[in-house]
Amino acid sequence: MPSGTVSNLWRLYLFIILFNLCKVEKIKYISLERPVVLNYNKKYVTFFNASARRYSRGDPKYYISGHGESRVPLDNRILLDIHFYKSSGNTYKRTFFELHYKLCDLINKDTFLGSSIKRGSFKGTCPFPSGSYHVENITIPIESVPASLPLKKGRICVNVSYVTGDNMGSGYIDLEIKEKQVQGIK
Repeated sequence: MPSGTVSNLWRLYLFIILFNLCKVEKIKYISLERPVVLNYNKKYVTFFNASARRYSRGDPKYYISGHGESRVPLDNRILLDIHFYKSSGNTYKRTFFELHYKLCDLINKDTFLGSSIKRGSFKGTCPFPSGSYHVENITIPIESVPASLPLKKGRICVNVSYVTGDNMGSGYIDLEIKEKQVQGIK
């Protein structure tokens, strides 16, 4: 065999080996970005803030953190109304998809949001005493997203109220369901 043919065969073998070592896959994930706390009632909450950050360029997800101090026990007297808005150009239109929870029911029973929140400083079972609480690195696993979710890009608005009807606080976060090709070693 001529030396050029042997050289080409080695290149082909090397290419096949590298191709089999490197795996390219497409991952689907939920990107939660730009959390905003619109207000909170000082009668019930001393302070509350939320932030989002990515840990590296290789990890496309944003991780949400929330920190706050409650003046009242965290129990089922706290009601959450979660509304989903679909992005339509530069406006948001409310969808039919909404969730309504009592706080302990959300933390203990829900698989969509509750499982993510439970990883924070909520140790033990609900109800929790008043005090400081911190939730770090919240993401929503794509597997727990209902197939009936009517949006790929939008906003989640959350209104928190007390059983007496008082507003405890509100805020929103932008969300997008994305796909990205990830390359790595098998």
